[in-house]
Amino acid sequence: MIRKLSALLVLVVFILSACSGGGASSPSAAVEGFAQAIKDGDVKKAVDYMSDGTVENMSAMFDMFIEMAAEDPDAAAEMEKELGISIDELKGMEPRERLATILENTGEEDMFGEMGEFEIVSEEIDGDEAVVTIKTGDGEEEEITLIKENGAWKIDIAF
Repeated sequence: MIRKLSALLVLVVFILSACSGGGASSPSAAVEGFAQAIKDGDVKKAVDYMSDGTVENMSAMFDMFIEMAAEDPDAAAEMEKELGISIDELKGMEPRERLATILENTGEEDMFGEMGEFEIVSEEIDGDEAVVTIKTGDGEEEEITLIKENGAWKIDIAF
């Protein structure tokens, strides 16, 4: 009986982790999902379309500011006021949650740029890596790099 419960628990955890991690079943769907999340103002969902490495790198950039603010009480108070959350609470968050909270509360989601109209020109997949080429509304082509993590395609922004 305990063995069956353990197997069921492992299966439930696996299904939940696969479903809740964001991303998409194809690279193009990930790009479209990310763009739609940005258009909808859903920062948490947009962050879910980012690779773990992208989230960690972006979080590390913000972590430097958090650490600097923590050393200066005035700066810490200003940051906490702007974010509506304490520095200690931010430090206790997982990188993905921390990044979404910072972007959401500071309006920094604009750092993704305005996600205007675009069309997908091509999708090239090489194993667990892909490049989606889009044509923006002004006719320029841009390449978006993606990687496959835990079965889902995620946008991978290099810093």
